[in-house]
Amino acid sequence: MCIRRTSRRASISRSAPATTALLLAAALLASCGGGNAEEPARAERSAAGGAAFEQGRAALRAYRVGGPLASRARALEAFEEAARLDPGDPEILAALGEILLEVDRVDEAIPRLREAARLAPAMANARWGLGRALLSAGDLEPALLALDAALAGGVDSADLHHARAVCLEQLDRRDEAAAANMAALERRPTLAAAHLRLSELAKAAGREAEAEARLAQFMHWTGVESQLSRALGAAREASAGPAAITEVARLYFELARAEESLQWSRRAVELDPRSAEAHRVRGLAASMSGRLDEARVHLSEARRLMPADVWGAVELAFVHLGCGDPAAGTALMDELVAGHPGDVNLLFQAGQFGLELGDEQRALLAFERAAELDPDHVETRLAAGRIHARAGRPDEAEALFRAVLSLAPGHPVALQSLTQLEAETSR
Repeated sequence: MCIRRTSRRASISRSAPATTALLLAAALLASCGGGNAEEPARAERSAAGGAAFEQGRAALRAYRVGGPLASRARALEAFEEAARLDPGDPEILAALGEILLEVDRVDEAIPRLREAARLAPAMANARWGLGRALLSAGDLEPALLALDAALAGGVDSADLHHARAVCLEQLDRRDEAAAANMAALERRPTLAAAHLRLSELAKAAGREAEAEARLAQFMHWTGVESQLSRALGAAREASAGPAAITEVARLYFELARAEESLQWSRRAVELDPRSAEAHRVRGLAASMSGRLDEARVHLSEARRLMPADVWGAVELAFVHLGCGDPAAGTALMDELVAGHPGDVNLLFQAGQFGLELGDEQRALLAFERAAELDPDHVETRLAAGRIHARAGRPDEAEALFRAVLSLAPGHPVALQSLTQLEAETSR
């Protein structure tokens, strides 16, 4: 299983939306009484409405982790009953609108979500649902306003940024659409739809190499998404066992959808506490989510149950480091490298570990050893070049950046690094 360092540990710059978008979002919130304005008084939830709402939430939770389609149908019925009993409750209306949207009853979802947003202007998730519903209905300008309001309210997901991109592209605001898709990929690099749209935009602009690279990413991640769709179908069968649940969790992790992976892997561990793979996936998902103590427990258990698993142990070494135990992480990484001295990918991870440890010399030795074993390994040469650049060794850095570009023409990070290096050395 691929370990993605950037998913949790890399410092990713979050592109802020355009100032105009934020102003419009703020205006939308203010027009509905948001911000510091006093919200409309809400009717107290009735006991019967509250009970129906909780029944709906429980049924939906069951569906989300492998329950049959009937669980979602029960959730819908319960939310409809709760809304009948408490028609002025924004949380109930938002939940009903979301599930109506999920079952493609868009025309019914929109008024519920719009009313939820009116009653509770600070409920960003209601704005997010309303934006998606309006986008599905082709009502682009109001959809974009609702999405921007959700973003201003704190919903900062890959899916929201991609939905904004779809709106912007259909409004012929292509540069903004590209920026929104890039923001989506910063948050989830595996989002196939964003790769496809960026490929189309690059092709329209005559950037053929970029278009082809993005299309390749789209094809790869679409394949994983197709596997996930099949795995979800299998997991919802009445005869599905913990292995089917674990496979769904693994594929969610592969797609960098950590919360879904964590939900499914927790269920897998509950069903089979002796499954090393279930513990491993739960540990990986917890690590990606930043829940390092939980990750440490389950990756340690996976290593006890399956000591030959190298990649779960690699992640465990990083988790030890994140938990403030560099000695345990270093000892484990050294043990792994000693046991697999010719594994280039492991050496690359050892280099990454050295960087996170703050020991660039250790990192450089690992990257250089990996490059010796595989001169065509682009990422090890790039990482070594960046260490040389930071250490004030421009000649070594330039040679490595140019080697990367000879192996991968147009590599964006290598180009950026080389340009920055040349600017610094020319001063």
